[in-house]
Amino acid sequence: MYGHWHDLQQMSATHMDGPKSAWSIGCLKDMSMESNLWLDGRRINWAHAFAIVDFYGKGLFTVNVVQIIDGKCSIRGQLIDGNK
Repeated sequence: MYGHWHDLQQMSATHMDGPKSAWSIGCLKDMSMESNLWLDGRRINWAHAFAIVDFYGKGLFTVNVVQIIDGKCSIRGQLIDGNK
């Protein structure tokens, strides 16, 4: 898992020793134009998100990427509103 690119991506590939996956889990950065003047108005593909990882032991796990849209997200069916 990595957040350096600030966007959402997931890629899997099968190797001799089993599948490998990588996740770009977005960011929690202020994406307003005022906070990103250094971009000189360039368009970005960034998304607000975070990941919940459940570990089951013996290297087994699931990854749930939770995207935040307009300050809101849903976790296990419960709406979280960050605008309140």
